[in-house]
Amino acid sequence: SSKYRPSEYEISVMGKRFIHFEFEVHKILDWVGREEELMKNENPFAIVTLASIKTRERDLEKRYRWKFNLTLLLYKRGYTKEMIMNLYRFLDCIMALSEPLEIKYNEEVVKYEKEQNMAYITTAERIGFQKGIQKGIMDILEIRFGKVSEDIQHKVESIHNIDQLNSLHSQAVIVDCIE
Repeated sequence: SSKYRPSEYEISVMGKRFIHFEFEVHKILDWVGREEELMKNENPFAIVTLASIKTRERDLEKRYRWKFNLTLLLYKRGYTKEMIMNLYRFLDCIMALSEPLEIKYNEEVVKYEKEQNMAYITTAERIGFQKGIQKGIMDILEIRFGKVSEDIQHKVESIHNIDQLNSLHSQAVIVDCIE
């Protein structure tokens, strides 16, 4: 509620005050409509606030664009690698997307990192992404063609190049036969 704005906290027992805090209230709701101001603000909490606002976006394509643009902003602001990774994880947690948009988002982040020569995503995260694409390929093939042979499973699992896996993922959706 935009109207609920407590400004103090108190603990009293039998009429005696033990704790009394007074504080200012700042709510994320206060920043709705002020996104441009937040975009220009160098404080990392401006990105946190923007992400929190845009998490309420129901149009997942718009949320995707905000998530990607905020991620790019992390890199462009020159934050430390640790700060980028912490904010990146925060964005990833609160700005949920559909699976196809998550895949698109991750591909775009990887592409940007390659272009800028700044691989900030951890090896574990990249391996997880690779495993996710491999599983996606196998799931698509199984849905379309039934049981997938162990030979094909091993071949897919032996591919570690993300671009090649992405290409195979796309092919798995459109090919006429598994061979």
